[in-house]
Amino acid sequence: MIHSMHGTVSYKGTDFFNLQTQAIEFTFLASLNTITRLPGSGTSCTVYAYLHHKEDQMYLIGFSDEKEREVFFDLISISGIGPKQALKILSGINPEQLIAALEKSDLQALVRIPGLGKKTAQKILLALQDKLVDLKKESEEKSGFKDIEVALVDMGYDKKSVGKAIEEVLTTFNLDEVESTERDAFILKKAILFLG
Repeated sequence: MIHSMHGTVSYKGTDFFNLQTQAIEFTFLASLNTITRLPGSGTSCTVYAYLHHKEDQMYLIGFSDEKEREVFFDLISISGIGPKQALKILSGINPEQLIAALEKSDLQALVRIPGLGKKTAQKILLALQDKLVDLKKESEEKSGFKDIEVALVDMGYDKKSVGKAIEEVLTTFNLDEVESTERDAFILKKAILFLG
């Protein structure tokens, strides 16, 4: 699987963009949300990718951030929603708005998405309500440890390794058993142990 690609945006259309990576220029299908967030032509950037491959077709889909890709994966996990329809949905509502609509069980916000009928909107609401709300909570929890991440990077540790070490601490230890005033110090110490 292709995780991401770094290159130069060579063209932006309404539902696709081209990315030049040294000798190869790739075409990515994308949501309007991603097209809008990407920098202008001639600017280098990193895009997150999904390679859709079936017997009769193969194409790349690009995302400006990992959050949109996560939501895309959740959408295509629903029976009857394929990659192209998921992109249409994400063109009509961004991930944050979709999560907010699911939190409030706001069916009307989903029905307002161009090309999305009431039946499919109800299916999305039923299938993803808990899943995407959990995704939001998880990303909020991760951002709550930003100070610890910055402190460890300032100590000379690699940012990617730091993120993994903090995740290891969160999955290995029950933080509810640690006093809230001592939680940051506890995570910092344990993360250093995981970092070796």
